[in-house]
Amino acid sequence: MEQNPVFSSSSRRVGELHKWLCADLHINHRRAVEKGYRPADHSERLARNWSTLVAPEDRIYVLGDVIFSKASQLGSWLAAVPGHKILVRGNHDMEKSAWYMRRGFDFVVEALEDKDVLLTHVPRVPLPDHVRLNVHGHFHSMVNQEHYQERRSEFEPYYSEN
Repeated sequence: MEQNPVFSSSSRRVGELHKWLCADLHINHRRAVEKGYRPADHSERLARNWSTLVAPEDRIYVLGDVIFSKASQLGSWLAAVPGHKILVRGNHDMEKSAWYMRRGFDFVVEALEDKDVLLTHVPRVPLPDHVRLNVHGHFHSMVNQEHYQERRSEFEPYYSEN
């Protein structure tokens, strides 16, 4: 297997813990493949890359929208990838927390704070006073959407057009 040029397992110290963030996995999202947003082997490629980078002792935060269809496959998909998995719920994560935990997540939350960093699925606007950074997924290209235009002034301090 080809080594990742950014990170390789050989550069890790034994027992070293890494924290990983990902969002909007949309495992088994057929329409995203059909529209060309994701490759045909998206779910398999995601599992392969995850397994290459993440060690069993690592912590991985999934910032919502973990699986889009064939939810019965989630347990086997999660069992095949290493790490301690925390789900920060997204708008497509409709099951009860226990359902996700029975399938392999260690913990399920609506949002998670670590010091002055807030992990969410959608942008939190405005940010709580003590939070300096909101790491999130689910930010579609919304420039021409009416909802974005109505709330544009709220988001502009946090995003640029670049």
